[in-house]
Amino acid sequence: MSDITKVDTFTDPAPAKPGTGAASRFEHLCKFREPFLDRARAVSKLTIPTEIPSEGHTPWEALSTPYQSAGSRGVSNLASKLMMTLFPPNTPFFTLSVDEALIAQAIEASGEDPGEVETEIEQSLVGIERRVSEDIDRLHLRPALQRAFRHLVIGGNAMINVPSNAQGRMIPLTRYVLNRDSMGRVVELLVFESIDPRTLRTEEQMAVVQAEPGLRKKFEAGEPVALFTWAEATGVNDDGTLMFEQAQWIENTKVPGTEAKYRADESEWIPLAINRADEESYGRGAAEEFMGDLKTLEGLTRATVQGAAAAARVIFLVKPGSTARIRSLASAPNGAFREGDPDDVGTLKLDKSADFAFATNLMGSIESRLDEAFLVGKSVRRDAERVTAEEIAFMVQQLEDTQVGVYSTLAGSLQLAVVTRLMAMRRASGKDKDLQLLKRSVLQPKVIAGLEGLGRGHDLRRLQVAMSTLREFFGEQAVIQHINAGEGAKRVFNAAGVQPQGLLKTDEQVQQEQQAAMAQQAVQAGIPNAVAGVAKATENQPPVEPQQ
Repeated sequence: MSDITKVDTFTDPAPAKPGTGAASRFEHLCKFREPFLDRARAVSKLTIPTEIPSEGHTPWEALSTPYQSAGSRGVSNLASKLMMTLFPPNTPFFTLSVDEALIAQAIEASGEDPGEVETEIEQSLVGIERRVSEDIDRLHLRPALQRAFRHLVIGGNAMINVPSNAQGRMIPLTRYVLNRDSMGRVVELLVFESIDPRTLRTEEQMAVVQAEPGLRKKFEAGEPVALFTWAEATGVNDDGTLMFEQAQWIENTKVPGTEAKYRADESEWIPLAINRADEESYGRGAAEEFMGDLKTLEGLTRATVQGAAAAARVIFLVKPGSTARIRSLASAPNGAFREGDPDDVGTLKLDKSADFAFATNLMGSIESRLDEAFLVGKSVRRDAERVTAEEIAFMVQQLEDTQVGVYSTLAGSLQLAVVTRLMAMRRASGKDKDLQLLKRSVLQPKVIAGLEGLGRGHDLRRLQVAMSTLREFFGEQAVIQHINAGEGAKRVFNAAGVQPQGLLKTDEQVQQEQQAAMAQQAVQAGIPNAVAGVAKATENQPPVEPQQ
């Protein structure tokens, strides 16, 4: 059941009017989802059939296995790259900042040293970033995200559910329907789940059975029933954020005590869609763009495998009227002697070598194109004896740029949505003092992974090329003389996505260390001079007589 804060008011459940209940609404919206679901199933059949099986599939039915593995390998590889790029392990994928005007107000109100106030705020923000990033592993979101990326690559749609009292999970397109407005915002969402009625509270069971007596037999027998979570937009608040009202239904009967109101950006439901056209509520998978190659490769591979199986058969032919006896030849052990003319016995041959070679070459070309489209590693390596690491890195960057649309789409719809939801959960728990002090409108999350990471990769590569070119033309000494090392280090850290705070020395620290080094050199240079002066002064002095 939903764990969102309950609404104060509640109306007694009543049987829904015909066509107005959640089950009826879900069935009505399914017809608008079907074209997208059919395409997703067609792609899944050629890549990973278990992800989006055909309608009505049961665990007892066998799924068709593709003849080729390029689709499965490509989907898994691209989903893994999205996972590692958008949610890198052990590294926050976002940063938090506070408006400078608010920091100035805090400094003025506190009357403390500005540097100490800024450091305290920065430490608080870093702590929030770390704790929110740890929540991803604590709620086991990574397995759900990994599967969601597969569904996005195959079908273009998936949904992440982040409840506050359970682990995160992925909801496939087969279990939800939605409506989007012209701006692409979700304004209506229905999620279907099959639950055991014994998981409902007693008062909930009684209220539902009273409203819909036909469910009594299912409840008594413990048969699964359909649970719908129905959320609809009701308007916008002062800052322009959509507000939602949500309730849960058993079939067409509303379950008492499940109503809730919440902000759209703090919802536990995060619906995702890539390659979505205007005026459409659903997206299309990245793999759908390569259906032509997938179908062609599947057909060629199947024909080649079947042809190879036929060619592998060994059938002996005996000339009619030959003195050789077929039964005697078939039963002869290895190395045995039999009477007969060798010209009377031959093998059935399949003269298709040239055709197989043509099909094999075409299959190799298609596989290479698919590997490039899905960013498979082997496709970026040029076929040569010597390939530099720089060349491979450049080709990887070029290939990742081909999926920049996917990165940019998921930056807002997924990354920021996950951050906002996790911060809302921590704020609602009341255990995070820093989030309690900092209001929602004050914090400004910024994504630093995914699309931002690709941009920093380009910046770092340009820096490397520029420095290498300078050394090549002017030499190492000229670079040392004319390049500002401190500014250069900052740009390298920023391009690599590493926070330079605390790592780089300030100008004052560098100046103090230089002065200390010069003083040390002066002292070390003065010692030999002093010793030489003392030795010269004592050259003409008479020896000191020892005291008696």
